[in-house]
Amino acid sequence: MKIFNFLLSLTITVILIVLLNQNIGNIPPMGKFLSPFTGFWHNMMISDSKTPSDLEIRGLKEKVQIHYDKHLIPHIKAKNSHDIYVAQGYVEARHRLWQMDFQTRASAGRLSEIFGDRTVQYDRKIRRLGLPFAADNLMKSLETGETAEMVKAYSMGVNNWISQLSYKDYPIEFKLLDYDPETWDIYNTALLLSYMSNILATSDFAIENTNFVNTYGDEYFDYLYPSYEKSPDPIIPSGTPFTLSKPPITRDSFEISDAAVGEALFEKESDIIGSNNWAVGPAKTKSGNAILANDPHLRLSLPSIWFQLHLITPDMNVSGVSFPGTPAVIIGFNDHIAWGQTNAGRDVRDWYDIDITDETSYSFGGVKYELSSKNEIIKVKNGEDYIDKVYYTHFGPVTYDPTFPAKTSKKYLASRWTAHNASEELQTFIILNSGKTLKDYKEALNYYKVPAQNFVFASVDGDIAIKQQGQFPYFTDDRGRYIMTDASNTGNWDFIPYDENPITVNPERGFVSSANQHPTDSTYPYRYDGHFEQYRNRRINDILSSKDNIDIKDMMKLHSDNFNMQAEESLNTMLKLIESRDMTAEQKEAVNILKQWDYFNDAEKLAPSYYQSWWDTAYALIWDEMETELLMRKPEKFRTVDLILNDPTFEFFDIRNTSEIENASDVLWLAFQRSVDAIEKWKEKHAQEPEWWRVKNTRIMHLTRQIEPFSKIGIKIGGNKGIVNATSTY
Repeated sequence: MKIFNFLLSLTITVILIVLLNQNIGNIPPMGKFLSPFTGFWHNMMISDSKTPSDLEIRGLKEKVQIHYDKHLIPHIKAKNSHDIYVAQGYVEARHRLWQMDFQTRASAGRLSEIFGDRTVQYDRKIRRLGLPFAADNLMKSLETGETAEMVKAYSMGVNNWISQLSYKDYPIEFKLLDYDPETWDIYNTALLLSYMSNILATSDFAIENTNFVNTYGDEYFDYLYPSYEKSPDPIIPSGTPFTLSKPPITRDSFEISDAAVGEALFEKESDIIGSNNWAVGPAKTKSGNAILANDPHLRLSLPSIWFQLHLITPDMNVSGVSFPGTPAVIIGFNDHIAWGQTNAGRDVRDWYDIDITDETSYSFGGVKYELSSKNEIIKVKNGEDYIDKVYYTHFGPVTYDPTFPAKTSKKYLASRWTAHNASEELQTFIILNSGKTLKDYKEALNYYKVPAQNFVFASVDGDIAIKQQGQFPYFTDDRGRYIMTDASNTGNWDFIPYDENPITVNPERGFVSSANQHPTDSTYPYRYDGHFEQYRNRRINDILSSKDNIDIKDMMKLHSDNFNMQAEESLNTMLKLIESRDMTAEQKEAVNILKQWDYFNDAEKLAPSYYQSWWDTAYALIWDEMETELLMRKPEKFRTVDLILNDPTFEFFDIRNTSEIENASDVLWLAFQRSVDAIEKWKEKHAQEPEWWRVKNTRIMHLTRQIEPFSKIGIKIGGNKGIVNATSTY
């Protein structure tokens, strides 16, 4: 009996040991995770997240000093450039190691290694879009010259931090997801730069445009998607003269593909971007010095996409923010200059409908080309490897084919993207970090290609400037707007010369600004497409034009400005179009709230909730024609407002699933009824008044978008998309 009891106890113990050290579904090994010595409890007991003030680690040539201020911002002082980047890598890894690891895995298409089969399609998408392919090409520039030494030093610092970690020291996400950090190298930094391009260089709508034209025709397309809206208020002031050094490209007419695509493979940056920047010259400031402001409003996340720090060497004293995983300061200032960025929003990707004839060749435009392929091996946690064959053309990877994604016609669509090209962006920031003059700013931008940005500049000399810098394909026709299947076009690109990218220096109006709007007016000689803002830019320019004696407080106030220009330009007409309708008491109350509104989307106000609910409902009803099995792009909000104001009987106001023929008034009335009902239901559910911040429900989500306890939900803040304070739900 004793032997039996012993064997039973031993068996149960062994079973428990095995079970507690294995994943069960998405649950980490509970023995490791709950261990009081090495598990998540240890993360709770970490009280000092600061690096020692005197840093002495392997790879440093001399001692480095690190001081943290009250905001936990590290101020790093080194005696040479090698040591400053070793220390930056060490410090950023100490604070952001899991973020760095996760984002590079996402860019490499390797999330299935930690999430299992639920992310296999994501990994396929990333590899077919060519992010690892882009990183491979970027490596060519990162492995030579000054940037190579910089990235090697940074990687050395990251690995110094990783090498001293044991399981108990891991950031909690590693423990929750049950995997280990990997050694950092130059390729990881290249992947991270590709990751940023995938966020910021995605303003191409060729697939959506092709679907629309093939469904509704050219006439409707040209009417709904004009190249320039009526009042773009561009980055470079209207009337600025431009030069054209390249002769126009003469080509035969091209053909639009009949490919039918029903699924988007990437999130459009227009859905999440809302950045602003400006610089005011000495003549308009109270101090007589130039002042620069920048709000690079990307998707809010925890950890933040940015890492704030201060780097000091005998040749450099620069403060600002970096992308964890890349050396140098990306947005910031030093003793002489300041600079910042907003996204350009230009289309820098083309799509080609090709014919694959066999495993080694394909044809396009009647010309036969060599075809290569790569078996992408996707490692799957707790599952078998997934092998995906990806073809490569002279354009780039074949992203769409008969096997991927599910909602597409059986076509082979290859893409060419500027992010696939080798580039030298880090050299831009090496020069800016220690730059002193306008000349240095211009030189730095000559190395910058992707993702295209609006670089604002100010100096202690009183100079201000802004330039839209990137590598932009040069076209004089509409071929880049659609998926091409062309009898003559080889798909070769030419590029706009860097010195003819839009720039203005010390303009007469005394300030420069950008807010993701059109870079130029229609007199610019090179054609371009993309997604462009129409409201924030005009609000910023109105405020800066109207003010003199500007100081820092004015800049801060403008950063958080909540004025809703779209509502100012649309609401009165919207109300007039429904004023003759019979209304309930709740609907009359809503109208009264809207009539008293001053158009500011302040957090505590009710009117923004009623307006946004009404607008969103109307917008969906107006463009119900786009809700098909095919992927289509709804016209811009600015264009929609223009149609309500000036073409209220336009055919697309008619709702498809009703027997009546509706106009703008009918659609707005139906939308108003539904939106008021929605607000009433919200009030009943939450037992609160629909203050804007509550309805908007701004949240800062954890990077995984799944761990809600690590997120911040329901932040009390105003603003919204299209407003200078561009804080929307995310």
